[in-house]
Amino acid sequence: MLTEGFHIRHFPLANSENYLEYKFPEPSDNLLSIIKEDAPKFKKDFFILSLQDFTLFERMWCLVGYEDALMGLYYRKKEIDYLLEGITEFNVEMSKKVLRLGLVDGLRTGDDLGSQKEMLVSPEMFKKFFKKRYKKMWEVYKNKKLPIFHHSCGNIFGIIPDLIEIGLDVLTPVQPEAMDPKKLSIEFGKNLSFMGGISTQSTLPFRTPQEVRKEVINRIKVLGRNNGYIISPSHEVTSDCRDENFIMLIKTLEDYKEGLLEL
Repeated sequence: MLTEGFHIRHFPLANSENYLEYKFPEPSDNLLSIIKEDAPKFKKDFFILSLQDFTLFERMWCLVGYEDALMGLYYRKKEIDYLLEGITEFNVEMSKKVLRLGLVDGLRTGDDLGSQKEMLVSPEMFKKFFKKRYKKMWEVYKNKKLPIFHHSCGNIFGIIPDLIEIGLDVLTPVQPEAMDPKKLSIEFGKNLSFMGGISTQSTLPFRTPQEVRKEVINRIKVLGRNNGYIISPSHEVTSDCRDENFIMLIKTLEDYKEGLLEL
């Protein structure tokens, strides 16, 4: 049976009675091996982002377990603060090492903080536990005048103003089922660029090629209205995407590049 995606199966601190006993790994130059090897090959032709995925919230629950992470925000605040601070410091030090190489063009962070309808963590809890730490991590790149891309699945409308305030440049992946592209553009298009927006949940797997083309054109007009739009699917394209729809997606992008679309 074909499976896609991944599942976290081991949470090293799941049974810990005291998260303060956890010893964080040292930021090691060994972790730079892929960047050192691959970035020089592609830097001429591609925009290279340093990836700090599973950045804070997700890294935390990968350590303690999802339910315990959510409960810990309320009942184990001191210990959760300790974990989040350790994760932040690790990411800051790795970012400094990456930037010294002079091989990347920006930073991409990511935490899935939204469900299909609402946030998984309230805007108040985001401000309390995550906002200042994201700011600290992003500043390493912003101080070098490099852009920040941030990924979150789901509806995170309630914290987008906070993300803009601390330096966000590009919001990704813009799932149209979770956040209305038109509303995003109206509210935040003057402050952000957008990436994504072509539905992998409904359009690419279930619609016709002409509907795919229509959606791409719509997203260009709506999300690209103000401050730039990176055209892409709203998430990874998986095996349920119809071949003819993927072909139409690429053809429409090529037509746009050649100036053949009527917008």
